[in-house]
Amino acid sequence: MADDDYYMKKVKDLSYELDNVSEAFIDISRLQKGVIKGFTEITKTSTATGQAWVSVARFFSGSGFWRVQNKIKAVSNALQFMQKIEEDRNKAEQDRMKELAKNEQHMKNLASLKDKLQSIEKNTAGFVDHKSLMENKMFKLYRKEHGMKQAILMINEKIGTSLEKARDYEMEMGKIRAVNYEKRLRSEKKMGELKSFRALTREGQILKLTLEDLTQEYGMLKNILDSHTGPQEERDDIRKRMGEVQKEWSKKSTEWKDKEKKGELTQGNQLQSFWKGLTEGDTPLGEALKNFSLLKGPLKMWERVKSGWAKAFDPKTWQLMGKLMRGVIGFVAKAMIWMYGILLVLLAVKASGAIEIFKSMWEGLKVWAVDIFKAISDVINAAVAFGSALFVFIDALFNGTYEEVRDAGSKLLKTYWKLIQTFLIFTVKLVFGLFVVLYEGLKDWFVSKVFKSGQKWWQKVITVVISIMGAIGGFIAASALAASLNPVAAALAPVVGAAVGMATGAKIGQAFQGYSSGGLIPKSGSYLVGERGPELINLPAGTRVHNNSNTQHMSSGGGQTINVNVNGRVGASDAELRDIASKIGRMVNMEMNRNTHRGVRGA
Repeated sequence: MADDDYYMKKVKDLSYELDNVSEAFIDISRLQKGVIKGFTEITKTSTATGQAWVSVARFFSGSGFWRVQNKIKAVSNALQFMQKIEEDRNKAEQDRMKELAKNEQHMKNLASLKDKLQSIEKNTAGFVDHKSLMENKMFKLYRKEHGMKQAILMINEKIGTSLEKARDYEMEMGKIRAVNYEKRLRSEKKMGELKSFRALTREGQILKLTLEDLTQEYGMLKNILDSHTGPQEERDDIRKRMGEVQKEWSKKSTEWKDKEKKGELTQGNQLQSFWKGLTEGDTPLGEALKNFSLLKGPLKMWERVKSGWAKAFDPKTWQLMGKLMRGVIGFVAKAMIWMYGILLVLLAVKASGAIEIFKSMWEGLKVWAVDIFKAISDVINAAVAFGSALFVFIDALFNGTYEEVRDAGSKLLKTYWKLIQTFLIFTVKLVFGLFVVLYEGLKDWFVSKVFKSGQKWWQKVITVVISIMGAIGGFIAASALAASLNPVAAALAPVVGAAVGMATGAKIGQAFQGYSSGGLIPKSGSYLVGERGPELINLPAGTRVHNNSNTQHMSSGGGQTINVNVNGRVGASDAELRDIASKIGRMVNMEMNRNTHRGVRGA
């Protein structure tokens, strides 16, 4: 029999049961809205079916062959969407079953409670039931306010209302399940149509879509003809087009039946058709395999293996293999693109002379990197010291004396400021140190390329301006090209672009000073070479000019030995001696001019 706890649990707040029923109705309503809005919600929350909107767009976009291609792709997207809908629907069904089970238990408890109260009212209840009810706090409250009979009636009324709501809830759930069952049947039918379409070969899919388009066009033409009230000529044109569509449909339908009979429409039969065409008929390989007795055993084994393959390679397997191959090919293609891109960047850096800019910065960068690693080490050590001081302070705060807390707090503040100091030093070295390294490297490069190039002042100004413009242009162009790359490449690209642009600008600016720095002659013409002062020389296209330093290195390894033969006689006059000295001077001057900056010669 029931005790006081039982009645306390079941009777003390029957309105709570009504609230549960109302909440259940709200939950079911929400579940139904979730299914109705499934398409929208899935496209927002599911990456697996995020192409659902794309599938709809593809069905209504494009024309001709591309329209067929888009439809085929859209079917795959629609399948994914339908599968996700099915998963959500199954989950909603499970939630409904749980709610029904919970509601059924409520109904049983309420019905049992009602029977016990009725037995008390009819004086047929046992002593324990009477005792439990009389000691129930809610019943005492009702009896005190309304009397015993009215209290029992009020509790009975609440139980009846709860039972009525629970039955209504169960009926409503039954209606919802019936509607959902009809939706499920329609969805399963649509899923079957989509799966059968996906199982077709590429040629079969195109053929099926063509038949559907022709059928749709014929129906539209028929509707137009039925409602047409214009001239007879227009009606004749419509009938003519209907005849053409019907003829084309008959042709495609016959083609469909022939391919279906041969098993050429489904992807699973492709391997069987290939093997049959290979080993049967008049093919040379087939005849050779049939007549070669040693292969009869292996052929039987191959038949079993081939049969297993044909069953294994169902449409889903073909699709997975296609995705795998596309993934592999896509990865290889991206890797090749990256390799070519890196190669082109390196070639551009080398051809423009920007490598010299990086070389001028390299030593400074090495020193800067060492400083940065040391600064990082200092920050880590300071952080460890701060953490240790923090634990000591916390321990002293709870367990130590006032002096220990004071000393620990003082040490904590010192380590904290030390951590801040080392972190600021690290930040300064990281930012300003790198800036100084870049500045020093660019300064050295500019000095060697511009200010020590032998140009006139206006030529130097032009070279500097063109170099700066090239750096800005290279920076902007590289930033735009690398905007879609990963963050590291997008950060490095502008630096490389600026260096390439600057080096290219310097080369263009140096074209104003002739060929003292060396280079290839781009075309025939007169060029400044400067032997015994400025001179012009006419060189054929493609001639290379070696600069002064390279010329000295190519001659005698840097040392200069001048041999002069003098024919003189004893007792020569002063005039003869002056003549000999003059000749020696001219010969030495000539040899010296061949190997100095005043005598750069085309070679």
